[in-house]
Amino acid sequence: MMNFFSTLIVIVMLCTLSFTKLNAKYVQVYQIDKLKRMKQEPPEDPAINSFTTEPPPLLPSCTRAGYFRDPFNCKKFYHCEHARAIPMGYYCEANLIFNPYTLSCDNPQYVIC
Repeated sequence: MMNFFSTLIVIVMLCTLSFTKLNAKYVQVYQIDKLKRMKQEPPEDPAINSFTTEPPPLLPSCTRAGYFRDPFNCKKFYHCEHARAIPMGYYCEANLIFNPYTLSCDNPQYVIC
C-alpha cells in the first residue's frame, strides 16, 4: 500500500500542466507531508467499527479530458489530461469556489454548490 502511494506521489509530481483559463486563482495540490508509518493500533470489536458502504476513492477517476469539481469540496477541482489519466488536484484561493460552467475559480454568489 505504501509503495502505491509513493508511486502515485512521484507520478503526480512529474506531471506539469498549463492552465490559461483559470487566471491563476488556484493553488496546486502538490505538497504532501512526508509519509510516515502508522502506529499499530490494538484490534477492536468489528461490529462497532464496521462500515456498510465502501469509502470513496482518494482520487476521482478520469473518464474524459477536462476540469471537474470535487464532489465533497467546492473549493477543490481536478484536471484530467485525457481519459484514464491521473487527475491533478487544485484548490481555489480564499473566498473563491470552482465554477464548473466557466471552468474557473469564482465568487460563491455566482456558483451553486
